[in-house]
Amino acid sequence: MEKRKNGSNNNTVANVLIGLGILWLVLNTGILDVVFGLVFGVIGAVFGVIGGLIGIVFGAIGTLIGVVFGTFGAVMGIFFGSIMLWLPLLLIVIGVKLLSSKNSDEKRKNDFTVV
Repeated sequence: MEKRKNGSNNNTVANVLIGLGILWLVLNTGILDVVFGLVFGVIGAVFGVIGGLIGIVFGAIGTLIGVVFGTFGAVMGIFFGSIMLWLPLLLIVIGVKLLSSKNSDEKRKNDFTVV
């Protein structure tokens, strides 16, 4: 390995040329396409599986949240719906009780026992 005065090395140039020639041949044969296809195919499959699992997880979480809020909404609907049913009835019952107690008070006022 003899270096010339300008510092260039013939072996380095030869190695670069041989490497470029081999790379050219590999690119022309399509082997590199197969290797890259396999590598990126595996990477794509892994990300596809991860994306599917994330989709399943978030789908399950969304379904669970939907069920919880749906149940909560149904319970609140039943609760407030029953209030809307029972509140007027309760007011009517309270009104009837007040009227009946008023009548009984009047009866007591007019009720005298002779001793």
